[in-house]
Amino acid sequence: MKKCPYCTGENPVDARICGFCGKEISSTKAHVIVTWTDVSSGLVEKLGVYLDGHKVGEVVILNTFAFDVEPGEHVFFVKEDFSESPRKTFLLEPGETLNLGIKSKGSSGISNLYYMFFNPKNHLLLEKLENNDSRINSRK
Repeated sequence: MKKCPYCTGENPVDARICGFCGKEISSTKAHVIVTWTDVSSGLVEKLGVYLDGHKVGEVVILNTFAFDVEPGEHVFFVKEDFSESPRKTFLLEPGETLNLGIKSKGSSGISNLYYMFFNPKNHLLLEKLENNDSRINSRK
């Protein structure tokens, strides 16, 4: 069986199109899935997702945003009006799926406000999730 990188549906090994979500699963492109599961991020409800300095879409709190990219080295970050995550660089191979998780650095309302207004470049964290793990890493 072949797992779809978008919906994780199980498909026959020779499938080119996912039988569950209809997206192409045998591509020479790399796949990126950005998951935002941290509800303690303060007043922010959606974030822009950036690839190589260009906005490619948005992710809404408690949701995911998936997109395809050409293989190679890419710089990723998420941003909203006054804060953004540090930029992360990843080298992607054809057919590879990169799972990224978003969380805020502050663990409470007060610390979130501190990071949002006094240290906005460190308020949001974008981390690689291992083994298709949908949970955000707890490392700070």
